[in-house]
Amino acid sequence: MNNSCNRKHPKHRGVWAGVVLMALVGMQASTPAQAEPPPAAPAQQAVRAQVGEPLRAAQKLAAERQFAAARDKIRAASAVSGLSPYESFLIERVRAFVAANSGDEKTLATSLTAIVGSGFLAPADQLRMMRALAGTYYREKQYGPAAQWADRVLHDGGPDPAMQNVAIDARYLRKEYGPAAQALRQLLAADAAAGRTPSEAHLQLLLSCEDHLGDRAGAADALDRLLTAYPKKAYWNLALARIENDPKFPDRLGLDLLRLRFALGLLTQESDAMTMAQRDLQAGFPAEAQKVVDAAVAGGVFGKGPAAARERRLEALVKKDLAEDRRDRARDSVDAQNAHTGDALLNIGFNDVLNGNAATGLARMERGLRQGGIAHPEDGRLHLAIAYWMAGDDAQALAAFRRVGGSDGAADLARLWAAHVAHPQRG
Repeated sequence: MNNSCNRKHPKHRGVWAGVVLMALVGMQASTPAQAEPPPAAPAQQAVRAQVGEPLRAAQKLAAERQFAAARDKIRAASAVSGLSPYESFLIERVRAFVAANSGDEKTLATSLTAIVGSGFLAPADQLRMMRALAGTYYREKQYGPAAQWADRVLHDGGPDPAMQNVAIDARYLRKEYGPAAQALRQLLAADAAAGRTPSEAHLQLLLSCEDHLGDRAGAADALDRLLTAYPKKAYWNLALARIENDPKFPDRLGLDLLRLRFALGLLTQESDAMTMAQRDLQAGFPAEAQKVVDAAVAGGVFGKGPAAARERRLEALVKKDLAEDRRDRARDSVDAQNAHTGDALLNIGFNDVLNGNAATGLARMERGLRQGGIAHPEDGRLHLAIAYWMAGDDAQALAAFRRVGGSDGAADLARLWAAHVAHPQRG
């Protein structure tokens, strides 16, 4: 199973050639053929005819996709001696326009940088050009300049989702995972404050950043956020695989992990269903084993292939153990009264819940937790929370899951259980 959600190359969220052309729109009307300034230019700025005429011709040729001829006209304008700063600015605008239309990214970046630094742009035009410059560098995989220009747009112009994405993606691709993660968490905090559902792409990227940083707590938080906002099978399988593959995850919680898979409808492998039913029988929970077997048969997991005979033997054993368990329910009540450890009460009470006696079972489990003598108290709290969920009391279950602590697996499972109860898996 793929145990990672890393993105090797985030797909950028903009058509940057279109951004550049939109930023340069109006240039045809504002590049004069005579010695008169364009409407937006300062009144004192003049453009000589020997500069303006070839520039206007270059624009017309570019519109006809005659790019080589357009570049010749730009070179002619550039060769005029004594160019004023404003004439140089207009030459770069036309050069950028031709470059954007012809796909000449290197020239485009150079010209846009000159335009932005010219001092002749109104503030709104300056922002548009800087946006185009950030996108151009990003498209050219020059991620350092892309991030710098995106940062400048954000600093000068305020929030801009496209530029935020450029800045974050560029840093991710430069392997600057810490700054990328920090920026992503700021975006997610803003989403939360505004009551918006966070972007799935942002959450995926945050998870990847945390994985690269080796921050297990951060990665767990990012994955929890994905499960909350987008509770898909793929994310659940990833979350479960991460717990299962953790070398510190104890074998004693293996049944609880399978129990969560079963609750999520993800117990689709014959080996998993066999294992869960067998472990249920070993733990003294044949009622749960019967549910697993019934679901495996109904879902076509059992009854096919070379393991069919073994599966039938398991089904027979489950039925036999369940009949004996139900026959001995009265003895269990006596055992519960005489129990000297919390573990015994927890097990008896959990079995009560599995057999449909929720009120009795929950009371016994709660008494067991109070009584003490429990080998793994956090496991007991986890089982009580699961029992509340099995009894249909989601509110109590959520509260109980959130009380599970420790550092050896029970709290990790409880966190996922809480996500499932609050946001059932879909898709």
